[in-house]
Amino acid sequence: MNIKTVILARGGSKRIPKKNIININGKPLIQYSIEAAKASKAKDIFVSTDCSDIMLETIKNNANVLLIEEGGDYKNPFLKMPAGFIPMLDGSPYHRFHTTISQKQLNDRKHDIAQGKILGGGSSINGMVYMRGRPSDYNAWENEVGDKYWNWDNLLNSYVALEGNQRFNNKYHGIDGPLKVSDPKYVVKGTDLYIKTMQGLGLPFNSDFNDGSQYGVGLMQLTTNYGKRCSAVDAFINPIRNNKKLSIKLKSIVTKIIIENNKAIGVEVLEKGKIHKYFANNEIIITA
Repeated sequence: MNIKTVILARGGSKRIPKKNIININGKPLIQYSIEAAKASKAKDIFVSTDCSDIMLETIKNNANVLLIEEGGDYKNPFLKMPAGFIPMLDGSPYHRFHTTISQKQLNDRKHDIAQGKILGGGSSINGMVYMRGRPSDYNAWENEVGDKYWNWDNLLNSYVALEGNQRFNNKYHGIDGPLKVSDPKYVVKGTDLYIKTMQGLGLPFNSDFNDGSQYGVGLMQLTTNYGKRCSAVDAFINPIRNNKKLSIKLKSIVTKIIIENNKAIGVEVLEKGKIHKYFANNEIIITA
């Protein structure tokens, strides 16, 4: 199958050196990909579940999309329940655990890291906490790579555009985006007591941990919408799932990136025990 522009493949692919995928044409992956999607008039694009926001943008711009996902579909009703992920913490068909190397800063302890194996990736099985991180993290990335596009102020625009917050509407939060964010619907008494105790000890109350300041104590917002999980599938895939321009391949593992003349031109995919090849004429972006 010939593809004319972008492939974003996920699942089982070979590891790509970080230095080779940090920036594309001088821009971070997420910003570059969304801008490329807006400009693209190509007929075929591959995307992965982890980049569903880019997929949505490409289909809006008349592109055909093939989505490749290692896991199965996002249909289990327990996954839609905010507390439904708890029974799966010890293991489920929807994720696998990876073990880190010894961490010197943690007395050489090793940690288990869960990775989603389902349509929607981690957004379909995680704890739904909506947390962007600290501005200093982004600015440190900018300093490390010498690229202004990685700084907090620049990437904040992308966060705001994607967000549909049910409480905040300001320069830090959007209300029209497909990724729904809201406050917890139920708070246990122990949490309330903890917050008041910390305030009594002098820690300030923080009503928004995503406005650039994470200092303080308070409740974190969640990627939920009126009591239900809002995964990447809910936000970006389901609204266009019946679009004829979208094809989805589930339980398909990307096993190889096809390189020709030092350029990635396609991927090999293991589907139902057989290897299939898909090619692109322009760009391939790997996500994990």
